[in-house]
Amino acid sequence: MAFLYHFYQPWESALLKKADAVVCTSRAYLEYSAPLRPFKKKCHVVPLGMDPARMQSCEKISGQLANFKPDIKPELSDFDLTVLSVGRFTYYKGFEHLVAAAEKAPRVRFNIVGDGPEYLAIKGHIAEKGLENQVRLFGGVDRQTLIHLFRTCDVFCLPSVERTEAFGLVLLEAMYSGKPLITTKLPGSGVTTVNRHGETGLHVRPGDPDALADAILLMEKKPEIRKEMGRLAHQRFLDAFHIESVSGEIDKILKSLRY
Repeated sequence: MAFLYHFYQPWESALLKKADAVVCTSRAYLEYSAPLRPFKKKCHVVPLGMDPARMQSCEKISGQLANFKPDIKPELSDFDLTVLSVGRFTYYKGFEHLVAAAEKAPRVRFNIVGDGPEYLAIKGHIAEKGLENQVRLFGGVDRQTLIHLFRTCDVFCLPSVERTEAFGLVLLEAMYSGKPLITTKLPGSGVTTVNRHGETGLHVRPGDPDALADAILLMEKKPEIRKEMGRLAHQRFLDAFHIESVSGEIDKILKSLRY
């Protein structure tokens, strides 16, 4: 990306200069971004949003989610907690650190959904550590299966290690589902804005399996905290990230530019 940026940076600068307004998905990203610095006066912060229908499509297709039976093996009785993580298997997602954390949380089930260039490497890490019964890789799944996994997990974790994770739209899916979040504290990323530490979930140091394990074990041992954070996460989604409120903010920007 650094190499390619050398070639497209002039086009980016020209586009930013010509734009009447620039929308950033978080204040943290705006403050951290060097390319946006010269154009800060015309920048607006509006988070990404999600239409709840995105997580309700299963009911519309098949009646009720409770009647949907995806091809997933039932949870084993020797696991006290299920952690879900979803994303493309690429360099900045940090899935290798989540696998390392699993070694320190033997009574926690880890479900990881996604595919990408790092998939085989992560699968190899799991095999090397002998964690195949504890850490399950689903690859790419259909929308119904994904909704089922969100609804049946206890905690959602996004272990990203770089600011390339600028917002984490998948966090909104977890919040709508009423799940507490465990995310990494990435400088210049909107992830820390979406997930409020101690309210909707927990922040941990990026690239630190011990910190991830500690947060996961806290969720395991304190179900009352976990449930309250999940409730607050759902409410925060409704207050800040529902597509209607987000589209309303965009509409205000567009109206202010009409002349």
